Amino acid sequence: MSDNTLSIEALHAEMNQILGMLSGTEVTAEARELAHVRISEISDLMTKFAKSGDVSVYLINLLPKRWYLKRSYASFLIAAKEKDKAFSVTEITGYSGKIDTGRGAEARRDGRGWQVKLDGKYWSAMQVAKDLSRQINGDLPPLQHVDVNEGQRIEKTQGVFISPSRMPAPELLETERAKLNIYMSALVEEGNYIYRETGNMRRINGLSREACDYLGIYTEWHRSLKLREYCEGCGAELRASVVKCQTCGAIRDWDRAFSLGMLDAQQKRDYEQRRKQVA
Repeated sequence: MSDNTLSIEALHAEMNQILGMLSGTEVTAEARELAHVRISEISDLMTKFAKSGDVSVYLINLLPKRWYLKRSYASFLIAAKEKDKAFSVTEITGYSGKIDTGRGAEARRDGRGWQVKLDGKYWSAMQVAKDLSRQINGDLPPLQHVDVNEGQRIEKTQGVFISPSRMPAPELLETERAKLNIYMSALVEEGNYIYRETGNMRRINGLSREACDYLGIYTEWHRSLKLREYCEGCGAELRASVVKCQTCGAIRDWDRAFSLGMLDAQQKRDYEQRRKQVA
């Protein structure tokens, strides 16, 4: 039977047979060499089989956030959702490559050190998409302070999911959006708990702030951090609405400070002088 008429099942069976033979103790060096050559041939044939029947899939992104992912076989840029779009679409195709299958290294015939036995490998489009989706959605930190009702399941997601078509089915899109909304709400709840218990907004995960932006929720810990500025006098970190720096006493808003009675005698004289100069 020629290689062109072999099925993928027959190739797998032959591969297992050869590997079983190599695991034996009474194998001559010549037989082992021939077996290694055939394993490489079978690996290349299996790669061709997998590649010939493969089709593209698509990663759908519901958030205005992009990812640059580097894997062992290739690097990928997952497009961010544009402002006026419902989602972004990134086409994923399969990739061919060579890998060390664990058969070990052997001495080079020319005496120049060792060479590693590499065999053909094909990552299908679906395998690649699952790998990228897992890296984006699966590597998120756990939720530690969120109460989960009985029967409720909060699935970690960054709004990236696999679709077999460029335009995802309405049911799939609705399911993934609902999943994202649940997770984003849980992130906001997590941020509320940390701020309520510690009062330290710096301990709140950046994902919780992204969740506030996504849901259009403005919490004290989210808004305050975004509006922080620095004192021109001493460099202390302040809220943008602060009138007078408590660290060095520098006046940041003279009109409001005067109306609120926050100026001492000298500062009042300075304020009146400022007004005369403006007039």
